Amino acid sequence: MIRAAPRRRGYTRPAVWTLGFLIILSLSLGVGAWLLFVWSVKSGQYEDPEGPKYRMLDDEDDEPR
Repeated sequence: MIRAAPRRRGYTRPAVWTLGFLIILSLSLGVGAWLLFVWSVKSGQYEDPEGPKYRMLDDEDDEPR
């Protein structure tokens, strides 16, 4: 006769708590990263990504004396 494995008592509660904690942690980190990205876009961090590489080539020494 084949018997079923005995159930382990006390192992379901910590596993569920840990899983819930990890889900809440990952969601909060994702929302934090999204808010940081929205803040950087609104503050103009990505406004002109091509400008600095052309600005360094400009000669501003050609001012009349």
